[in-house]
Amino acid sequence: QEREILIKLNKPQLESYGITQNQITQILRGENINLSGGFVEQGLQELSLRTAGKYKNLEEIKNTVIVIREDTPVYLKDVAEVIDTHKELRSYCRTNEKDSILLLVAKQSGANTSQVAKEVRRELPKLRKNLPQDIDFNLVMDQSRLIKTSTSSVAQSGVIGGLLAILMIYLFLRNWRPTMTIALAIPLSLTATFIPIYVVGYTLNLMTLGGLALGIGMLVDNAVVVIENIYRHLEKIGKRRKAAIIGSKEVGMAITAATLTTIAVFLPMSFGAGITGQISRGLSLTIIFSLASSLFVALTLVPMIASKIFKKRERAEDYKKASGERHFEKIQKAYKKVLIWSLNNRLKTMAFTIGLLISTIALVPFVGTEFMPVSDQSMMLLGVKMPVGASLEETNKVISQIENDLVDTDGILAITSFVGLDEASRSESIGLGLGSAGINEAQIFIRLRDKKDRTYSAEDIQETIRKKLPKIRGLEISFTDMSKILISGSSFPVEIKIFGKDLDILKNTADEIALKIDGVEGVRDVDTTLSQGKPELIINIDRERASYLGLTVGQIGSAVKDSMQGSVATQLRQGGEETDIRVRFDKIYRDDIQQIENLTVTTLTGIQVPLKQVAKISKGEGPVKINRESQLRVVAVTANVLDRDIGSVVEDIKSKLSDYELPSGYFVEYGGSYKQMQDTFSTLGWALVLGILLVYMVMASQFESLVHPFIVMFEIPLAFIGVGLALFITGQTLSLPSFMGTIMLVGIVVNNAIVLIDYINQLRKKGMDKFDALVEGGTTRLRPILITSITTMLGMLPMALARQEGSEMMRPMAIAVIGGLLISTVLTLVVIPVVYSLVEKFSKRAYVRVGRIVNGSE
Repeated sequence: QEREILIKLNKPQLESYGITQNQITQILRGENINLSGGFVEQGLQELSLRTAGKYKNLEEIKNTVIVIREDTPVYLKDVAEVIDTHKELRSYCRTNEKDSILLLVAKQSGANTSQVAKEVRRELPKLRKNLPQDIDFNLVMDQSRLIKTSTSSVAQSGVIGGLLAILMIYLFLRNWRPTMTIALAIPLSLTATFIPIYVVGYTLNLMTLGGLALGIGMLVDNAVVVIENIYRHLEKIGKRRKAAIIGSKEVGMAITAATLTTIAVFLPMSFGAGITGQISRGLSLTIIFSLASSLFVALTLVPMIASKIFKKRERAEDYKKASGERHFEKIQKAYKKVLIWSLNNRLKTMAFTIGLLISTIALVPFVGTEFMPVSDQSMMLLGVKMPVGASLEETNKVISQIENDLVDTDGILAITSFVGLDEASRSESIGLGLGSAGINEAQIFIRLRDKKDRTYSAEDIQETIRKKLPKIRGLEISFTDMSKILISGSSFPVEIKIFGKDLDILKNTADEIALKIDGVEGVRDVDTTLSQGKPELIINIDRERASYLGLTVGQIGSAVKDSMQGSVATQLRQGGEETDIRVRFDKIYRDDIQQIENLTVTTLTGIQVPLKQVAKISKGEGPVKINRESQLRVVAVTANVLDRDIGSVVEDIKSKLSDYELPSGYFVEYGGSYKQMQDTFSTLGWALVLGILLVYMVMASQFESLVHPFIVMFEIPLAFIGVGLALFITGQTLSLPSFMGTIMLVGIVVNNAIVLIDYINQLRKKGMDKFDALVEGGTTRLRPILITSITTMLGMLPMALARQEGSEMMRPMAIAVIGGLLISTVLTLVVIPVVYSLVEKFSKRAYVRVGRIVNGSE
């Protein structure tokens, strides 16, 4: 509250002395003044001359002589009440039902959010030392907290995933030497990744850490293939150095091709536009850097370490008995039987695979689509709108009731209310989604307990709050997803924009659409952006009569404004601070239309004319805020979504509105999260297509063949089967993160097929029969394929299982990768050899037929 000296004028007293409000104002200004009077010389000394007339206290103001009547002075206190008070409030701010002041701290452009917040929190204890004991700080919102919890969750998942990957490698190899080699390869690759991350100017944020965490499982792939091959040659040759050279050289082309294909998939993602590009660029570039680093380590440091510490197993039988190699041999033999059966029943195998793919495609409508997964955050924003025309006090009374109902709600830690903030105040906080506009509106910022410390989810608490809200006719409420504001800037999942010219038609159309979609399952908080005009009293001035009396419109308007709002006459200086002295009629003389009609306006000749003689007062509605988009007037219908995906909700809305006829010249567009989802899927869709083409081109150059890359490409639909099943089983939707995970799969899953086909080709070059080469290649490459796939899945498993606040962003991505990799790995070991056999058969027939045509025999 800001101090103010209020002069409450008594209208009858003023009129009895023939004094106007304007005269009071001028007298106060003339009485509260210090003037320089020059200087006076006294002997050798010169003295400044100053008239000291400034008010020193309220008594001097009260005793100001206004006029002399019959030789008797009339003081200000005779015609007015002088009160030391505060300026009239037009807004309220409370935290946990106590008056508070909101301090918003914004960071400079380019500054690190976490660092800025850390510095601010460090300063708060210092500031508290200089404040009264009953003043305290309550941190109602801290954007860095979400960043910290999200990044720490991802980092923790990455560390656990790396340890699980190393453990799995040891269980497979049962040898500390190769396990140590891979354990060294992971931190070396990560350390090398930090260099290009620093060069391009990225920080360790949610997406770059997510890229590192997702990349940890893939980091070991190259090293595993190299180590497994070196060990295999070490058993045959017995010399470490020679085995390291031959083993790494033999798989060098395969892992290079595999790495380049993965990089080729992520490259288009880094060039995405809009919010999709901003989110995916850090993730994709980090994975590209980590993969390039892992390839370098696998081809240089891993063979070097192997040549120094690897040791040939002297007693193979004892090793098999002790290490569990015998169990792997059982798996290998079982796989060999399945592979032989599949190669002898190729059509049945392909029919089963195609049927599985069609079944998965049929599940897509049940998976659902949305822009971003719902995030269970510890903060929410509740917008409350009273009927237009409600007073500030009435709005504040309702908000106080809501605060009282919510303060004991399970899971709520703090409640901060903003009641009646005007547009000027709102513009300062709109970047954070805070602030209301108008005295009939309020926004309540609700801080929840940490996710781990509460029983109910944020959505459950929202529903509880909805049930507790008072049943007031015309009361509108809406929840804003803070995570979507911080990430994408979009406040509402559903936004139906109606474009046209006439505001009345736009309003009626928006109201009808809002009424129609209100019954759609999952839709909540339906509202329109075109607010009703505020009730107002309009003073219509009779210009001719006013001119006859010597009054202008400006004079009349100023007189009304000064009478109702008051005017600041001067300031009272005390203790180095200046306080406004406001002159205004008492409230009882400005509370209804009759009182306003009797306000007097003084002409230039000093005659006081009642307002009703020169103007008429009528009731009306004030102007509404008009929004334009692409130079067209637009009104939006907005809504939240609960327990359903945005794609299904919008499809139901479109079905509801299918028979609704828009007025001629008016059209509808869908915005909000749905529009962002469409733009995202379009961008990522093109990135997926481009990635697949780049993968094929890279493989064609590596294999020097167009046929073998075509065989590898059959791995991609196998991965899509896994993605669809994983999302359906876990209840995840197809969103930005899961789509990004699907694109990642394209680069990951082909690695297994590349390693398999490359080795089959090597066996055939050595003269082995095609059937035998397929069986031998599959059984020999079974171990590295299983190791690389399982380590990649284990590396992402902690992220898929994470339940900390902020983990919702990366979880769908990890689930998509794990599901796709799991199914594709199983099918790869069977389907790819079958496809290889079929393609080779048909390509050979085509080659023979082309030869006959060339020779002229056909």
